[in-house]
Amino acid sequence: MAETRKHIFPSHQSRVTSTMSQYAFITGATSGIGLATAKALAEKKYDLVLAARNTEKLQQVKETIASTYGVQVTTYTLDVQKKDDIHR
Repeated sequence: MAETRKHIFPSHQSRVTSTMSQYAFITGATSGIGLATAKALAEKKYDLVLAARNTEKLQQVKETIASTYGVQVTTYTLDVQKKDDIHR
């Protein structure tokens, strides 16, 4: 089913029709606020792109969220404080 959304700028009167999924990119996704955010958005049926430093924990989170909420989860092991990690 196509979804119709208003443009984010109020002065723009056109509508956008989309069949694309909504995605969220979340850093620090293996614990704390990042994990809570990932679960909350997955519950709302957002597909997720998760990033964290620990590959093992990230894989566990991916499997749990995908099976619990039925959403698509893509993961990246990286440290947002390291420029080289961001640009690879």
